[in-house]
Amino acid sequence: MGIDMNLLSLCPYWINPPTGGGPIRVLNITKELANYFKIKQFCFRPTLTHGIHIKSNKSIYYNYYQYQVFNPIILLSSFLLYKLNLPPDLLQGNILYYLSPKLKKEIISSDIIQIEHPWLIPFVKKVAPTKKTALMCHNFEADLFKQESTYIGKSSQMVFKYIKNIEYHALNLADYIFVCSKDDENRIKDYYKITREFYYAPNGVDVDYFRPPDKLEKMNAKKKLGLDNKFVIIFTGGIHKPNLEAIEFIKEIAGELSSFCTIIILGAAGTQYKNSYSDNLIFTGYVKDLRLYYFAADLAINPLSIGSGTSLKFAEYLSCGLPTISTNIGARGYEVIDGKHVLLCKRSNIVECIRLLYNNKNLRKTIGFEGRKLMVQKYSWKKIAKSIAQVYLNNLA
Repeated sequence: MGIDMNLLSLCPYWINPPTGGGPIRVLNITKELANYFKIKQFCFRPTLTHGIHIKSNKSIYYNYYQYQVFNPIILLSSFLLYKLNLPPDLLQGNILYYLSPKLKKEIISSDIIQIEHPWLIPFVKKVAPTKKTALMCHNFEADLFKQESTYIGKSSQMVFKYIKNIEYHALNLADYIFVCSKDDENRIKDYYKITREFYYAPNGVDVDYFRPPDKLEKMNAKKKLGLDNKFVIIFTGGIHKPNLEAIEFIKEIAGELSSFCTIIILGAAGTQYKNSYSDNLIFTGYVKDLRLYYFAADLAINPLSIGSGTSLKFAEYLSCGLPTISTNIGARGYEVIDGKHVLLCKRSNIVECIRLLYNNKNLRKTIGFEGRKLMVQKYSWKKIAKSIAQVYLNNLA
């Protein structure tokens, strides 16, 4: 068993290069699973928020080969749905059933199929009803649509019903279900009246790459970015409504903090903003090297108020030894202790917590150390993938 088994991984979007939370999660977990299985991975569209890069089919890692499918019908449907503020992959399963005979052969010949998000499970089960499938729930999709939807009235009800129907059938058709947080598990089970076993596969972090800098590395990072002698606070986010909403909040509090800190918004979520809201607020747009900014930072914040799943940025902050202030939603899915690994607070108290940590270097150091320690002990991608592999091996033996 194990290395002789064929695992087929299906993901709605291209994941290499990883340009957001979903791609980062899928790439890292799949790479680690290649230590246990022979993996072929099919990804079906470019990401829609970072530009379209050139597709490539290549070996990613030992035992891990990735195919980036470029289908104009999938791309067009995804783009139109995205522009309509709808989940861009809603129709993928229907399209693939009629247009991908090669994929059907791969489904039939695999030992187990791991599927990211619920959209493709009905398609796979239609092709091979008895094939073992694992659903990776990145979010509670129906609830996330309700939180983010701009639709009202009958149109909203129709779309919500369609999304709910796909998610419900995916949850009932999958042989194994993995969730990113215990909160998502409880809410999904309660909403869909499901009593079967779920498995826990939280978001993680590359603890070797995202590590605390030494004093020289921190000094050089600040110098390279023009941040010498500045107390730097960071927030990271892709173009996703919870991140955009958090940025609006950060804009509101930036002026209160202008006397002693510089706030940097990293990631594509900041591309629509100009550096003119406050003298101490900087928007970088998408950056390739997040770690450079993490090295230069003194503090991280994660003031999310909506969303589902878990926040990858939170794990990266802690893994880099950054003292972090977060709302409960921003820290969801991670077993952190307030005051030890992180400061948890309501948005109304975030400015107060920032001032507290700014004035207490020892507390910053302690929280940063304990947060890093927790990530190494429980949230490395290697450990998360090992627990997933164990579920497959135990059930397929």
